Amino acid sequence: MFFVYFNGKRDLDLGIKTIKRPSIPIPKKRYKTTTVSGKDGDYYTTNGEYEDITIPVDFNFIDRTNFHAKCRQIDKWLNKIKDYQLKFSDDLGVFYKVKKIECDEIERVYKVLGKFTVKFTCDPYAWLVEGQQSITLNGNNIINDFEATKPIYIINAEGLITLKVNGKEVTINVGQQVTINTELQLCFKNKELINLALKTGKFEDLYLNEGINTIEYSVGTSGTLASIQLIPNWKTL
Repeated sequence: MFFVYFNGKRDLDLGIKTIKRPSIPIPKKRYKTTTVSGKDGDYYTTNGEYEDITIPVDFNFIDRTNFHAKCRQIDKWLNKIKDYQLKFSDDLGVFYKVKKIECDEIERVYKVLGKFTVKFTCDPYAWLVEGQQSITLNGNNIINDFEATKPIYIINAEGLITLKVNGKEVTINVGQQVTINTELQLCFKNKELINLALKTGKFEDLYLNEGINTIEYSVGTSGTLASIQLIPNWKTL
């Protein structure tokens, strides 16, 4: 049976059902339009960025006991959000990152039937579930079969560690452990912000390109390195 998974729950867990499988829109590139006097037509340029996508999903339910309590339960599911991942049961290998939710009303039909539409505005990419699993770096190249991505690095070490990704170097001052989130452009230790850990280089230097990526690392004088783990955050259009 088809289901929608959002905010840590399936729609079926709430006693609601998807009326039909939603259509997933193709992301649109952002274009800048330039009109030049004396020239026919316009010029279009893009920096490769994409617009958000909106996925509308139609739901319904039958409740013969307490219709209003069911509505409140749905409202909590859509507004008290702890997990912004959106998945569909016919494609559970990927998820969408929800950025905004719109649900105007729950229509009541024949006292017991409820119908409503939720518009999930999402990041344009589909994120692979397998891309949320950590990889222990051991000097091998990392092959990215998907889009360029902004990974997370987890470094367990003491002292200065130098990471060289595709020829670009970043130096990190590690005390026990540092987590580098290149998408947020922040460093953490046990969830505490420690951006001074990044001594040289930029977060962008740690991105992974499409294709083969070389990752090298070295330890400063008197430093020690236990492990470097990578959460690649694979994504695709």
